[in-house]
Amino acid sequence: MKITEEILKKYAELIVRSGANVQPGQVVQLTISVEQHEFAAMVSEECYKAGAKKVNIDWTFDAKSHLDYLYADEEVLARVLPWQEAKMKQMVEDLPCRILILSEDPDALDGIDPRKISAVMQSRAGVFKPYRNAIDGKHQWAIAAYPSVKWARKCFPEASDEEAMARLWDAVLTTVRVREDNDPVAEWQAHTSFIEEKAAWLNGQGFSSLRYKSANGTDFTVELIPGARWEGARSQNSVTGTHYIPNMPTEEIFTSPIAGKCEGTLVAVKPLSWNSQIIDGFSITFENGRAVSCRAKKGQELLEKMLHMD
Repeated sequence: MKITEEILKKYAELIVRSGANVQPGQVVQLTISVEQHEFAAMVSEECYKAGAKKVNIDWTFDAKSHLDYLYADEEVLARVLPWQEAKMKQMVEDLPCRILILSEDPDALDGIDPRKISAVMQSRAGVFKPYRNAIDGKHQWAIAAYPSVKWARKCFPEASDEEAMARLWDAVLTTVRVREDNDPVAEWQAHTSFIEEKAAWLNGQGFSSLRYKSANGTDFTVELIPGARWEGARSQNSVTGTHYIPNMPTEEIFTSPIAGKCEGTLVAVKPLSWNSQIIDGFSITFENGRAVSCRAKKGQELLEKMLHMD
């Protein structure tokens, strides 16, 4: 599929109208890479067409992030400046509709000390957590993808940049149901209805636990909260009642486990990009609801730091 302006506008409209479901009078907080500034303009315009009061943009820049971690002191990076905390306070007041467009380089922080990354994130998260908790469930948010050359190279290393980008775009647009000749909003309505039908069936089964087994070594059991409901595809703003689709694409159906009631080993079948670094060939073993050991062919120290944060 040729990536035309028409296709991109259709994708932007889908993210705004079906994903975040921006409502008249809402403030929108858009997070996107500086490399995707043209798409940022498209998304912003669709937000305003939906009635947004104001669209604010938080720009990301992978190369700059790498330089920050490479040269700046840990204490400097970990410090939350007064204006940054004030921004979080304003977010609690505004309850903005948040849109995150992912196009990061999976290796952007390759070579950076995982301990430094973890320490910085933990320090900043401690300041931001109360504000994030204050808006949890009270606003709409949506995450979608926009291919970048470095991401495409990682997925299709044997291909030229042009071919890799074409293949990644095809994967993204196929999974989010955007084509030249369709109505993606209508297709997503049908898709979410299908997922919610499956969630309704699960709610009628009264499962008390789930066991996952696979030939790759996964054998994991988790107990469920009695009466916990299964949900999927759509979430709801608890303040306004507005429904939205937080993840595009999604095939997810989920429920609530009992804290401290899981046992066994989970073995990943795909690599994980975490904080712009790759963890691959990994497994995690749980006892009494806690991760007690982990192994990774690539990114062992990074995996340990990630689990320590959680």
